[in-house]
Amino acid sequence: MMRWVAAAVVVVVSGCKGMSPDPLPRDTYGPTAETGDTDPVVIDETWLALPAPATVDNGRFATADTCGECHSNHSTAMAMRDASGNEVGPYDLWEASMMANAARDPIWRAVVSVEVAETPGAADLIGERCMSCHAPMGATDAELTGEAKPRYPSGLTDGSDRATLGLDGASCTLCHQIEPDNLGQPSSWKGGYIVEGAQKAYGPHPNPNTTYMAAEGWTPMQSSHVQTAELCATCHTLITDALEPDGTLNGGSLVEQAPYLELKNSSNATSTCQDCHFPKRGIDQSNIVTPIARSPAGSDYGDLTSRTLSRHELVGGNTLVPQLFRDHHDILQPRAAPEAFDEKIARARQQLQTNTATVALENIDVSGATLSFRTYADTVAGHKFPTGIPLRRAWLRVRVWDGTNQVIFASGEHDSQGRILDSGGAPLASELAGGPIAPNLNAISDPDQVQIYEAVMKDLAGDPTYRLLRGAGWLKDNRILPRGWDPNNVNIDLIRPQGVEGDTDYTNEGDRLSWSIDITGRPAPYIIEATLLYQPLGNRWAEEIFAVETNETKALRAMLQTADRRPEIIATITGSHGGN
Repeated sequence: MMRWVAAAVVVVVSGCKGMSPDPLPRDTYGPTAETGDTDPVVIDETWLALPAPATVDNGRFATADTCGECHSNHSTAMAMRDASGNEVGPYDLWEASMMANAARDPIWRAVVSVEVAETPGAADLIGERCMSCHAPMGATDAELTGEAKPRYPSGLTDGSDRATLGLDGASCTLCHQIEPDNLGQPSSWKGGYIVEGAQKAYGPHPNPNTTYMAAEGWTPMQSSHVQTAELCATCHTLITDALEPDGTLNGGSLVEQAPYLELKNSSNATSTCQDCHFPKRGIDQSNIVTPIARSPAGSDYGDLTSRTLSRHELVGGNTLVPQLFRDHHDILQPRAAPEAFDEKIARARQQLQTNTATVALENIDVSGATLSFRTYADTVAGHKFPTGIPLRRAWLRVRVWDGTNQVIFASGEHDSQGRILDSGGAPLASELAGGPIAPNLNAISDPDQVQIYEAVMKDLAGDPTYRLLRGAGWLKDNRILPRGWDPNNVNIDLIRPQGVEGDTDYTNEGDRLSWSIDITGRPAPYIIEATLLYQPLGNRWAEEIFAVETNETKALRAMLQTADRRPEIIATITGSHGGN
């Protein structure tokens, strides 16, 4: 006899229409025993220390605080508030985002240091290329003046005005100066945006008031291209060429990240990145129709027309790096105050639990001494889940209890460091540097089997690699596909799943996985809990980074020892069966 699912906690979403005010609590389950090296690492602050933000306006670019003089909230101004009175100043929402802190991100800096250490023959090239999107104002300013491009790390730490611009990350006067000319074309990808540095400020609003910005040397201009996915694709479609240690090309290439191409191969192809990441409603779904600026003195401009304002939150799924900025504020020196990162973490969790993915249980049955069921994981995002740089991962944790409330099966358990554990409580071999790769699965009967949704690179010889510039393709890419995925899409060779051959339950309608649990001698009823978990930095990636000892990796390792690295709960559901 089959008893249908009895749901205890279910997260069901239908698109980017809002966020739950009550995200699920952090995962506190799992083994209490910890394994592995817990010896503290002493941080030398100079290893990841960066200069504090400063103000620069060189006539081509300006740091965001100059824009914040008018495009931030003030206690004595009513501008930039939603219908409920919540503050939605673009500068205020931006400053704790990953975009604002792209050049200060300690994980990015650790990864770049590893790439340089492993490919010393291309150190200068790596140092320049990575700055194009993580420190774009500094990199583009050098291009406009015909000077040498800034390199990592000196281009962030030499104290120059250009370094100060670079440290401002993906900032206002970079994104709002991108021209529409080549957007959507391959030439625009890999940081191929076009910026003239003529102090044009593109925005979506028709007939902009030019008076106040002109006084600062800027000309506001209306253009719809700032609200297109093609704008975001300039940096978030990244194709790298595989290199030998001496820096020579070996003929391989890797589509490191392609959320734009994934979006275009989904049923959300007409949507944009901004629909989810720059929402046009307040956090309580109230309308945002407001003047988009106020005076530097804190009063409202009486002649500004109210506009529909997008929240410049830029929220994704990163809950780890904001922790590091909050807890190591004096070292990393971001613009935002520590408490702003708490808000960003909370918003990311809401995004993950309302606009990302779901999990369900199907076909629960008992036959003889076997409990069987299927899990069904699906994404509601317009791209793969997880998407972007392959250091992210998700996995299924499944637990089964018998009628005495004893756990009789558990797959995908983890410890407080976010390491996936085997049935004995030790990290799986696939969690360790140099270990095997966890395969895509279509059936599980052993607790040491875990379904991990991830992208794993391969080098030119076909072996797994965790060096982006060794990547010549994908050894595994079983990330959950968005609805509407077309296997014959024009760009399918760039975004095709890998390692899922023969898995007929891995489709463009999610992934179904069959489970068979031995219940010999175990009394009914049987309770099943399925949880979809997510990590912004998978433990295997972290271990592979730490295997190369640079100053940045050593400092990052120390920071992560005090960080909360438990995975995020995306969705969870329970079901039951009363037995025969």
